[in-house]
Amino acid sequence: NYDLSEGHHVMTFNWLNPEPDKHIDIISCVAYGSRTLEDIYIRDPYILPVEEEGLYYMYCTSPIRHNDRNYGGVAAYTSRDLKTWEGPVRVFEVPEDNFLTGQVWAPEVHEHNGKYYLFGSCKAEGKCRGTQIFVCDTPNGHYTPLTEEPVTPRDWECLDGTLYVENGQPYIVSLKTESGVEKAGEPIPFNLPSLGKD
Repeated sequence: NYDLSEGHHVMTFNWLNPEPDKHIDIISCVAYGSRTLEDIYIRDPYILPVEEEGLYYMYCTSPIRHNDRNYGGVAAYTSRDLKTWEGPVRVFEVPEDNFLTGQVWAPEVHEHNGKYYLFGSCKAEGKCRGTQIFVCDTPNGHYTPLTEEPVTPRDWECLDGTLYVENGQPYIVSLKTESGVEKAGEPIPFNLPSLGKD
């Protein structure tokens, strides 16, 4: 499907993929110009306010293709008022040699101790989907792996990982899929040098 709005000089294409395991399920591309949320088609957006920049960042899945293979990626739109948005700009590409290389599900970005952490759930053939953490000094990328593998258990099918901090201790909370049923997993504490206690 596509929608062309000449009055706003915006062309929006929205692709729905019937085979999400083989290709990307939703992509939104805009030719140029500012747009409202009605012009943007994404799933599982995550909005991060960055007060010092006076901006909101809205992150979404944005895959790439290398050497006839699909790899995960994340893009971001920016806004000053949550009404009009600029972008998208690619902020992350899953490295080709990453443990999990597939589409990034429901990416989230969290600021913690002066750095920005992207939580993304990825999958690869023959491996369970898990949430991995990527890091950057700025909210607009480019993010690099903080961990070599997912921080969720390797034998769990997990998605939608998010950061939760209690008394300075960071946790990851995610959904765990068992027999096709999604349920909240137990919070998993982790201590990493740049994401440790305050």
